[in-house]
Amino acid sequence: MATFRFVFISILMLSSGWAAQNFLTVSVCPRDQNSWTLESDRKKCQGDTPDYLCAAIENQVGNFGEICTKFGLTPANKCAVLNEQTHNLDSVDCKAPSGCPSQPYIPSVLWQYQICYEDFYGTTTSLAPTPTQDITSATTNSGNKTLWDGLEDSGSGTGVGVFVAMVIILFIVAVVMVVFFVRNQFGFKDNVQQRITNLRKRFDHGDDNSAIAENGEAQSTQVPLLEEGK
Repeated sequence: MATFRFVFISILMLSSGWAAQNFLTVSVCPRDQNSWTLESDRKKCQGDTPDYLCAAIENQVGNFGEICTKFGLTPANKCAVLNEQTHNLDSVDCKAPSGCPSQPYIPSVLWQYQICYEDFYGTTTSLAPTPTQDITSATTNSGNKTLWDGLEDSGSGTGVGVFVAMVIILFIVAVVMVVFFVRNQFGFKDNVQQRITNLRKRFDHGDDNSAIAENGEAQSTQVPLLEEGK
C-alpha cells in the first residue's frame, strides 16, 4: 500500500513538471496571431507538452510567464492563467465588466482576450456610476446649497460654547475669591480690607482738597472786591 502511494505521488509530481515544462518569466505576452506563432516557434515545445502558452500568473496582475503544456478547452467567462504555485495551466473567473471570453476556447487563442492579461479579477474601479457614487454626488450638490448655512450654524455653536465657558470660568473665580476672603487664605481678606481702607482715605483726602480749593477761590474773589471798595 505504501509503495502504491509513493508511485501515485511520483506520477503527480512528474505530471506537474511536464505541464509546467520550461517555465520562463516574461515582461509581455504576444498580442496577435503572428507574434504568438513566432514565440511558439522560438519556444519549440514538443513531446508530452507540445503547446506553447503565454499567460498571466494567477493573482499577480502585471506578471506573465510562458510554458510548454498540453491544451484542453478553457470554459467560457474564465481566463487561462499560470497557477501561482506550480505554474501549470489553470483558469480563474473573469470578473471584468467587459472583454471576458464568451465561449469555451483553446488557450492558443488567449491573445484574442486581452482582458486576461489585465486586471480581470474585478478589483479595479468601474467607470459605470455606482449607487454610492450617486449618493455622494447628490450629497455634494445639496451640500453646495447649504454650505454657508452649515458654516453659520457651526460659527453660532462655537460662539455659544465660548460664552458658556467664559461664564463658568468667571463663576469659578468668584467662588474661589469668596472662599479666600471668608477663610482669609494667604491674607486675602486683610489685603482686601486694607485696599478698601486706602481707597476711602484717598476719596476723603480728595474731598478735603476740593474744599480747600473752593475756599481759596472764594478768598481770591473777595480780595479784589475789597480793593475796589476802598
